[in-house]
Amino acid sequence: MTTWIFGISAQDPEHWEIAKQQGLWDMTKAWDVQPDDHIYFWQSHLPKSSAFKDRLVGLVRATSSWRELKPADYPLPWNKTDKNLNNYKYRFDLEVVNPRSSSDASWTEIERRTGVTGNTRFGPQRVIRADGARWLRWQLDIGQDEILSGSLEEALDEFDAGEDLPDEDRRRKVNASIYVREGRGPFRDALVQAYEAKCAITGVSAPVLDAAHIRPYQGRHSNDPSNGILLRTDLHTLFDRHLLTVMYEANRYVVRVAEYVEDDLYRDLDGQELAVVPNNARSRPSTSLLAEHNDECRKKWKC
Repeated sequence: MTTWIFGISAQDPEHWEIAKQQGLWDMTKAWDVQPDDHIYFWQSHLPKSSAFKDRLVGLVRATSSWRELKPADYPLPWNKTDKNLNNYKYRFDLEVVNPRSSSDASWTEIERRTGVTGNTRFGPQRVIRADGARWLRWQLDIGQDEILSGSLEEALDEFDAGEDLPDEDRRRKVNASIYVREGRGPFRDALVQAYEAKCAITGVSAPVLDAAHIRPYQGRHSNDPSNGILLRTDLHTLFDRHLLTVMYEANRYVVRVAEYVEDDLYRDLDGQELAVVPNNARSRPSTSLLAEHNDECRKKWKC
């Protein structure tokens, strides 16, 4: 099995969502991807998108070998503005292993840890270091499903003692694991039920829906449904980075998007009402918590 890092260009951030939805990835060159290979995706962002960071966004497993595209594969699912749209000649199928990353690792650190040597962040590149794949898995909080809840000390007792990590990094890892596991439990279940398994903004039953906290997670008390909103993964990222918010105006929940988010995929959402609002008033987004989120957005852009 080979571990890869594939890059997504700053101009086409929607490709991660398309790949997850379609279960495939198209390439301009015949990279030797084989079944069961692990592919980590790295998202680059334009410099003017200052609230974003270049980052790992998730992990997939190849479910087929690479192959040449055939007439039946067209039209391709990628956006028409993709500069490489006419250059894609090869494809492999995939399944999502982890749809979201909490890693803040820089590209410099990824190069050092994994041994990738290319001069571009867009790859694809094979992971060279023997421990590189293990480190990448740690970055995406994979493989620690036994850590479900409880205090930091309890989680540390359950943590794999064989991990060759400094104590500070071990603690950061466990804290992240507790956060992720609680976010996937009753809190997410409650939001899925309240929003009828649909993205609150688009109304679409996307393959991956996230339980987004309005006020940042500070423990189990944060997991009240009124402090949450069910969002498609890419919209969750925008929401967490204060590039998108929801305002309560004239008894309506209205979506607002930062002016410097230029992609039409997101610009078209600005000014729209939420597509799905819970019937149960106690499950609707708290207007006071939304106001806090709105204020954080105002610090970065004009709403």
